[in-house]
Amino acid sequence: MYLKGFQIRYENEKTINFSKWDFGGDKSHTNKIWNNILASIRAIPENAYPLEIIDLDKIAAPSITVDNKEEFEDWLKNDFNKI
Repeated sequence: MYLKGFQIRYENEKTINFSKWDFGGDKSHTNKIWNNILASIRAIPENAYPLEIIDLDKIAAPSITVDNKEEFEDWLKNDFNKI
């Protein structure tokens, strides 16, 4: 089954779609794509926060708000992996 992933919203109108896993497994070219998406999220400047994280596969689930880069990294470490 294909999962849609997350939509990361910031600065009220900008979005980045983020897959729920490195969709290429051990293939370096697809891992590179996933890592580039992650790098673009990490590159969002602090003044563009808060980020709103929306689970595109669970429409009824509430969105998550992270207020800074540390909270994003905590979400990535603790909550992202529970999907």
